[in-house]
Amino acid sequence: MDHVIVTDEMRGNKIDSYMAYFVESELVTNKTNDNRIHVFQQRQDAITHAESFTAR
Repeated sequence: MDHVIVTDEMRGNKIDSYMAYFVESELVTNKTNDNRIHVFQQRQDAITHAESFTAR
């Protein structure tokens, strides 16, 4: 696999995972599998999320 495409949570942009910032936080995105991983294109968005939702 060469790369993975992920979706930025703030803007809905499709981006390569190597350019993304990932945050694991207390905010659950999918209750079925207890997913807490969030994807951001911009570093500042990831930091803001981490500060707001207690990053792990």
